[in-house]
Amino acid sequence: MNKKTLGAGMLALALPALLLSANSIGANAATVTSSVTAIDSCAWQLVGVPSDLTLGSEDNVKYKGVDLPVSATSPNLILGLAGTAGSASATDSNASTECSFYNSLQAGGVNLEISTASFTSSYTTNGGSTYIADPEDNNLNFALTESNPLGVTTGGSEECTTAFKVEGTADLYVAETPSTLISTMITGDPVSPQTLVQNLNATGANVKCDIGLTFDFTIPERTGVPAGAGNAYKFSGPVLTFTKLPVG
Repeated sequence: MNKKTLGAGMLALALPALLLSANSIGANAATVTSSVTAIDSCAWQLVGVPSDLTLGSEDNVKYKGVDLPVSATSPNLILGLAGTAGSASATDSNASTECSFYNSLQAGGVNLEISTASFTSSYTTNGGSTYIADPEDNNLNFALTESNPLGVTTGGSEECTTAFKVEGTADLYVAETPSTLISTMITGDPVSPQTLVQNLNATGANVKCDIGLTFDFTIPERTGVPAGAGNAYKFSGPVLTFTKLPVG
């Protein structure tokens, strides 16, 4: 009997000590924050697209009823790479901004297309203040064809490095548009890209391609005296559309 009573007393004394031990562990809360600055996203930028073009003959040679070549130049067409927050630095002479493709390389390019192959003629009798449309039965209207296309020649530039592919010429008529002028050398899997354009563009890298363009076609020969013979003629033709192409 004494042993049982002693055992019960020891258990009663031990239980409060166990509870005290369990409740003595405290809990503390803390707030942890972290911040980083991310590099801007890379973007291809395009400038230098001509708002209008006026083609003329060399040395102002006059039309005499035989084929007359006409041409015009546009000095700069620039495709450049920079962060979207600093787009101007992609295409000017300043150092370009730092940016990243974040391992999702985006190719870029410039396409050129025409809206129509037709040119309509008109002439002026007062030095260009007003123009008179050629009559339907006696006009110098014509259309671009495969044998007489709108030729576009790209000028080479030292700034067009191996990161870009530049087409030397493009012959445009409605059946053969659009035509690519510039494209970036990005191919392969973004995880393991086979490319000459880097995933990261360092500050001041100025990855860009600056080319000049020459446009030309021929006003075809025509039999018969035009209605505006002896006066200055103009030919209104297609709309040229330059398109920047982001390609994933």
